[in-house]
Amino acid sequence: MASTNVQLPPCIARHLNLGFDSDDINALISSIDSSQNCNSSESETRLPQLPTEIIVNILHFVPVNYVLDWRLVCRGFRDVIDTAVMFSYLPRVRLIGYVGPSLRPEYLRFAPGGGDVKVVSANIYEEVQLLHADFNVVIEDGITSQECAKWSAATEAYYRIDDRWFEKFEDIGGSATDRTHSPLSLRRVLSRLELEQNFQHDYGAVRWCIKLDHCVMDLETPLTPTGKSSPFLAVNLRERKIKVSWKDMIWQFLKTENSVRKKMEQSQDSTYTFCHEEDCLRYVRRLRTRHGLDLTNASDRTWSWVLGTLKPLFNIERRGRAGDAWDALERIEDESAGVLMQLRREASSTSAQRASLIQLGRDKKDMVQEGDQLGALFATWRNNLYYSSESFRRPSGYLLPSEVSPNPFAWSEAVRHSIEEEVARWKSQQKGIEQIKSFLQSSNEVLEAPDDVWDNSGMDW
Repeated sequence: MASTNVQLPPCIARHLNLGFDSDDINALISSIDSSQNCNSSESETRLPQLPTEIIVNILHFVPVNYVLDWRLVCRGFRDVIDTAVMFSYLPRVRLIGYVGPSLRPEYLRFAPGGGDVKVVSANIYEEVQLLHADFNVVIEDGITSQECAKWSAATEAYYRIDDRWFEKFEDIGGSATDRTHSPLSLRRVLSRLELEQNFQHDYGAVRWCIKLDHCVMDLETPLTPTGKSSPFLAVNLRERKIKVSWKDMIWQFLKTENSVRKKMEQSQDSTYTFCHEEDCLRYVRRLRTRHGLDLTNASDRTWSWVLGTLKPLFNIERRGRAGDAWDALERIEDESAGVLMQLRREASSTSAQRASLIQLGRDKKDMVQEGDQLGALFATWRNNLYYSSESFRRPSGYLLPSEVSPNPFAWSEAVRHSIEEEVARWKSQQKGIEQIKSFLQSSNEVLEAPDDVWDNSGMDW
């Protein structure tokens, strides 16, 4: 169907890396040309015509981080993307709220009023650190909804927060009615998500993210360190609803994802401080954070200066720091990047990759549990011998530090490779481990036997 002699215009040629080959692009251009030449009397100019509905439907399958470039192809594409395509994203969007580190064990121990609080384990924290909200309904203007398309009549939409999060929060001792400063007060835990407080102390932190297909990005809330609300997001935790100005929200998301993708293309030959995607993600977030500052304001100028002293990206040597008083901004960026990279890995993984990573997490858990059992057997054997030398502590060569997240999608590439090596080493040592366990169990049985165990055996020694 495609003509191999069609010369691609520059606005189309640069999109060949979308996963479409040149024949696909030629077919699309030929179809557009056909619709323009269908009234021509010259038969040699007539081209196979693809229905407009099919051409337009292609736009619904363009990856979301490329769709803004396709918007530049022609006015028809722009109009369809700005209306029907963006409206079709609404049911596919999931809002993800990050409650922050306030429920982590190390924070609960030292939180005001946290002395009597049961510390949340790392596994439980993984279940409550994120809450999800899925599409519920659009809000239409009753006056104009009968006179125009639904994407023009509906300017706002509601997302419903998953009730299961609140159930898990109550399971760990959280209270929705506690109005005190208890670490497990729902109001305290979720205050950062209501966007009603001053953000001077944690400006740039992740609060709400939007997940659309394989992309995840945090929403820019607030626009300035002293901002108290988002221009397109209103959270009502009491009713468990989130009202959004969906066009503004999706438009901002698409622009940010497009910027990350372009930065990754531009920096393919660079070396990286963290990894390719994370360096580009941090780069775009820093630009976005700096863009929201008012450089005529002294406080904002200070924030702009501090942003310039953060750890350099793309393996550039660091030449200075802002000082200990400003280290919080770097810690916030590290935490935010960790959350976003975890969500992006999970969203972009194929079914096979997801299954493989989950299995690696299970193997790691089994390895640590077996190491704990072996360590306990060794400790018992040592105690039975009344030997407590510090040189005979439990072996820990293949045991991983406890601070490694139980969620495999939170692992960086370096951590994942390290765990893969440790798991492979553990599996190759299974025969030796079983022999050691058998020896220790048998030795403990003998050592724990009472002194008179053979007195009534009737045997003559």
